[in-house]
Amino acid sequence: EGTGGPPPPPPKRGSKTPSAVQSPIVVWKMKAPEKKPLVRRERAEEVRAKVRKGSHKKPVSALKALAEFHGPDD
Repeated sequence: EGTGGPPPPPPKRGSKTPSAVQSPIVVWKMKAPEKKPLVRRERAEEVRAKVRKGSHKKPVSALKALAEFHGPDD
């Protein structure tokens, strides 16, 4: 009959006890991925190289431009 009462409850998760070392709840085993920009920027030289100006525009006659299109009855 001299047991001394019930045993003490186990320590809670948030309690800071100096004698017990708490292991982390989450263990991150992978390396975090590198941060990449959302928009891929092109180098200025590439942009300039793609834009080219024609030496001279040849005038196109109106009849030739209209000849490309066909009416609904064709």
